[in-house]
Amino acid sequence: MGAYLQQSPQDEPVYQFMNKKRSEGKSYRVYMMASSNKFLHIYYATVKAYLNSLKQDYPHSEYWSDRRFKKET
Repeated sequence: MGAYLQQSPQDEPVYQFMNKKRSEGKSYRVYMMASSNKFLHIYYATVKAYLNSLKQDYPHSEYWSDRRFKKET
């Protein structure tokens, strides 16, 4: 998160959020934690969308099988 402050990318949503919280007078720890959480939410959503697109491209791949999670009878 320190890199965001040094680079100041105006078009990044995480930086805009961080700057908004900082201008609201939040303490450093509060706005950094909130910004980190926002970054992780965006990152998780991006990775999940990417993995879902792979799953659609390769639907019969063994990688996606749930055999390891199924109960043996």
